[in-house]
Amino acid sequence: LFNRVGCITGFLSLTKTLKELAFSEIRDFVHEHASVFSTEDLASKVLGELKEKDRYEAVVTSQGKFGLVTVRNLLDIDQPSQTKVERVWKVTGTLSPRMRVLEAADWMIRNNIRAIPVVENKEIVGCISQVELINALCEVDELSEVPVKGLMRQPVVSIDINERTALARRIMLEKGISHIPVVEYNRLVGIVTAESIVHTFITPIVRTTRGEVVGEKVDRFPGTVGGIMDLHPFTVGPDASILDVIKGLR
Repeated sequence: LFNRVGCITGFLSLTKTLKELAFSEIRDFVHEHASVFSTEDLASKVLGELKEKDRYEAVVTSQGKFGLVTVRNLLDIDQPSQTKVERVWKVTGTLSPRMRVLEAADWMIRNNIRAIPVVENKEIVGCISQVELINALCEVDELSEVPVKGLMRQPVVSIDINERTALARRIMLEKGISHIPVVEYNRLVGIVTAESIVHTFITPIVRTTRGEVVGEKVDRFPGTVGGIMDLHPFTVGPDASILDVIKGLR
């Protein structure tokens, strides 16, 4: 599905066909309340804001450049109160609100990113992400006729329940992923995410200002993935439809 329309989601007041959605302007799906940071801000401030707003990414701007800092980026630090955003952010470029959903999706896929800032007249107007796009795709009824088995990716990287959390973190950073299925005796028992690692091991101790967290140094990612994994991941069979998957991800 993402190869056809990408990772864009949003709110639609009327049901659209897949083609109509693909050629809609992204201005209809922009998340207008995206958090915006500078490269001089501390990672602790970003961490607090992402956790508070339950978002995966925040917009970063510096000297006319635009990009993102994500939860996966924060995996690479253990002292957020001593680390500036400039060390972990990624320049992504921007999109215009007039761009089509299909163009934005293609940009995300080619650059392996889940969101991108939207700029008009040199001003940030928001961010478009997978979250907004999944919501929009939920309104496309024809996706109920598309089986997931024709689009799913194989093989999938997985990790044993007794493997170290540090190994899961390293795999995520090396492969550019944020979720790893956890298995025990070749059976799926959970999923470990970048969010669970970051929010467990970069420990907040004081909230000094709105959205700011100061990190307390802890042993670097101790324990096994079984201790922090989600025990109830969303799953479907190969005969499920794409619409089933999208609605389950909301």
